[in-house]
Amino acid sequence: MMSPQSGARGVGRTLARIFAWLVLIVAILGAGLAVFVLNFDWNHAKPWVNEKVSEAIGRPFEIQGDLKVGWRAPVGETGWHAWVPWPRFSATQIAVANPAWARAPHFATLDEIDFEVMVLPLLVHDIVIPAINLVNPSIDAERLADGRNNWTFNPPPSSGPSTWKLNLHNIAFAKGTVALDDQQTKTDVQLTIDLLGRGIPLGEVMQEQEAAARSESAKTIGQAGAQRLAQQAQMQQASEAAAASAAAVSAASAASGASASRAANAGNAGKADNAAASAATASGAAPVSGASAVPAVPANKVAAEPFYAIG
Repeated sequence: MMSPQSGARGVGRTLARIFAWLVLIVAILGAGLAVFVLNFDWNHAKPWVNEKVSEAIGRPFEIQGDLKVGWRAPVGETGWHAWVPWPRFSATQIAVANPAWARAPHFATLDEIDFEVMVLPLLVHDIVIPAINLVNPSIDAERLADGRNNWTFNPPPSSGPSTWKLNLHNIAFAKGTVALDDQQTKTDVQLTIDLLGRGIPLGEVMQEQEAAARSESAKTIGQAGAQRLAQQAQMQQASEAAAASAAAVSAASAASGASASRAANAGNAGKADNAAASAATASGAAPVSGASAVPAVPANKVAAEPFYAIG
C-alpha cells in the first residue's frame, strides 16, 4: 500500500517533469524564432510593408533599400527583463510621396531608419519604442495660396478605435534639412538642422502637453461645475423656504383649531408649534456647504482626452 508521503513525492516529480518540458519547449521555440529572424530575407516583406504604410497614411510610401530585422540586448533594463531581447528593425532609402500638386516629388526622404520595440509591453497591446534613429532626414513642406498643404495627411476612416497604443519616447538624428515654400506668407527658405547628437524627447514633450491640456480642461469643467452647483443651491434654498412657509401655515391652523380644547391639548399644541418652528428654522437656515470648494462635474459634460497630431 502506497503511503501519503510517497504519493505526494510522485505528484511532485510529475509536476517537475511537466515544468521542465514546458521550459524546454519554450526555449526551443525561442531559439527557433531567433534563428528565423536573423536568417530570413526581410526584403520579401517590403511590398507588404509598403502597402500597409501607404494605406495607413493615405500617401505612397516606399522602402527603396534593404529591410532588416535583428535582435538587440535591452538598454537600461534590470533583473530578468534584461534577458528578454528587443527586436530591432532597420530600413534604408525611404521615401514618402507628395500630393500631385506639390512642387517636389517627395514630402520626406531618409537615408536610414532604425528602432527597437520592447517585447513585454506587446502582451498588453502597447507598442513601446524607446527611440527612433534617423539618418539624413529631409522634409519638403509646401502650402498653396488656397490653404492646401502637404503636411496634412488624409488616412482612411477607421471602423473603430484601435486596441493598440503607440508609446514613442525619443527621435534622434545628427543632421537634417527642411525646405519650406509657403505661398500664403510668401516664404521660401531651406534650413539645415543639427542636433549635435542629442535626441528630441518626444515622449516628454507629449506628456507635458497632455498634462497642460488636462489641467486646462479641469479648470474649465470646475468653473462650469461651480456655477451649476450654485444654481442648484439657490433652487434648493427656494424650495426649502416654500416648505417652511407651508409648515408655518399648517402649524398656525392647528393652533387655532386647538384653542377650543386648550385644556386637554395645550401640551400637544405647544409641542406641535415647537416642532413646526424647529422644522422651519432647520429647513431655512441650513447652509449648502462645498458649493465652491468642491466643484462638481455636470452629468452632461465629459472632459475630452487631448488629441495630438504630428504632421
